[in-house]
Amino acid sequence: MILNKKTFLFFLFLLFFSAKVFCQDLQLESSRIEVDLTNQKLYVLKENLRVFEFLISSGQYPGSTPKGIFRVFSMGKKSISPNYNNAVLLNYLAFTYSKKNYPIAIHALNYSSYEKKLGHPASHGCVRVSRKDSKTLFSWVINYKKSNNQYPQIYIY
Repeated sequence: MILNKKTFLFFLFLLFFSAKVFCQDLQLESSRIEVDLTNQKLYVLKENLRVFEFLISSGQYPGSTPKGIFRVFSMGKKSISPNYNNAVLLNYLAFTYSKKNYPIAIHALNYSSYEKKLGHPASHGCVRVSRKDSKTLFSWVINYKKSNNQYPQIYIY
């Protein structure tokens, strides 16, 4: 197929415009949540300064917790995961989906034994935090959303 110059320029414009529209969220905001998979830590930044630091457990298999820039799209004080034996997830902050189309979220669990594993990969892909830390994080997200009219970014690296 041979494109004439006008058609080529039109496709080039579409490519540039779509890249600009779909990639505008890729710039890190100064207030955000960061997840450091290597050190198994979660940081909350306000104006690029760390205001909270929590131990986490991310996915136990390489790639099960995705890396990149996301945005919280759903939250709840309590959620049930039918995919994992109806586990009760506390202070749930969903930010993307797994390859099996299950939500991936930052959350706590309603029992305490998992907290012994914080600091080490142990989940199916979600980012687990302690029950105490999940309350602090959940509250911060509520305040962020009230102030900014949108959910915060989550940068996972």
